[in-house]
Amino acid sequence: MTMELDTGSAVSVMSEGVYLEYLRHIPLKDTSLKLRTYTAESVKLMGFCYVTVQYQGQSKEIPICLVENDGPILISREWLESIRLDWPLLCLETSDTIPALEHVLSKHASVFSEGLGKMKNIQAPIQIKECPTPILESPPSSISSQTSCG
Repeated sequence: MTMELDTGSAVSVMSEGVYLEYLRHIPLKDTSLKLRTYTAESVKLMGFCYVTVQYQGQSKEIPICLVENDGPILISREWLESIRLDWPLLCLETSDTIPALEHVLSKHASVFSEGLGKMKNIQAPIQIKECPTPILESPPSSISSQTSCG
């Protein structure tokens, strides 16, 4: 299966369509976990299940959440704690977005150039709360610790 690595995601997710096509034989477990996108939109979570992940001689039972929307299978930080990837062997998939990215990079080359940038005649106040709450907290050690399984 083609999957996307999302180090910003605390849990791994797959769409209902992928589950029905490949994993319908694995029963879903209920969860009280609430998911949100990076733009704070709620994600409809249908449950989770444990899947056996095999990679280069490693085999682990790891949870994956089932979401209603269609989208890529996302591998989270949680999976990276369980399965050690061989980064040099991974193949980065290129797509049609690469030429568009190259166009933006070349059009705005000065913004992406090496070295420090310069801003002149700009003042900006910086206000910091006395006890700020971190946006990115420690990843959960496992889904099951945040779920109520039946």
